Amino acid sequence: AYYAETMARLKDKKNLRPIIIDGEDVGLNKQPVFKMSRIRKVVDFFEKRNHHIFVLLPQWRKEQIMSNNSNN
Repeated sequence: AYYAETMARLKDKKNLRPIIIDGEDVGLNKQPVFKMSRIRKVVDFFEKRNHHIFVLLPQWRKEQIMSNNSNN
């Protein structure tokens, strides 16, 4: 019964909470190199469940990412 109630609650789109991701923490994941792919995996996970997602990053990291993307 608990499992069925939990699954029903997870499928109820009215109960979805907004998700706030600490992009710096997820991007580093206790590693020395920051990777956007780590953030992408987390975002993809919650997008599939139709959550509203916000990724927070320091301004300098955003600038670094934008600079790297423009060099490709």
